[in-house]
Amino acid sequence: MLKFIDVKKKAAQRGDHYRLRKFTGMEFSVVIKSAHDGTALEFFDHAGDGYKVSLRGSNYQGTVCVYDVEPAHLRAFFHDLAAHWRGWQDEKKWGSLEGELTLTAVTDSTGHTSLLVRLRSGPYPYDWSLTTTLLIEAGQLEQIAAQMETFVKHKCDVKPNPQA
Repeated sequence: MLKFIDVKKKAAQRGDHYRLRKFTGMEFSVVIKSAHDGTALEFFDHAGDGYKVSLRGSNYQGTVCVYDVEPAHLRAFFHDLAAHWRGWQDEKKWGSLEGELTLTAVTDSTGHTSLLVRLRSGPYPYDWSLTTTLLIEAGQLEQIAAQMETFVKHKCDVKPNPQA
């Protein structure tokens, strides 16, 4: 069983740009904040074959429902980034099955990872999309990977309301 403390307070004390939150019951959220401007990428409401992803910046916000029958691939993407925190060649990419979320990571010579995030509301040309880049410090990658591991393992228990 996981023990939760005041994560926001502890993260602020350590200067962390990530956190794992507990909402109610078995709901978990992973928030990845950019070291550059505080833009936040949040994974939440993991239930069934999907989860929600929100991207929030100083003057924009978007949320999509991601259909993902194999969230282990998302977990593997973040574990791969953490395992190669010293850098890699070219781009590392991950995308959801229906294209609602795509992630592209590149590194620079100073130990930073740029994570290009693209949300799409649908597959059609007239659907909206939101794209930004998060700056992630090398030291953040291991914690993000660990939190994504927890997120993928703990789906929300969504039970029908017997009185509905």
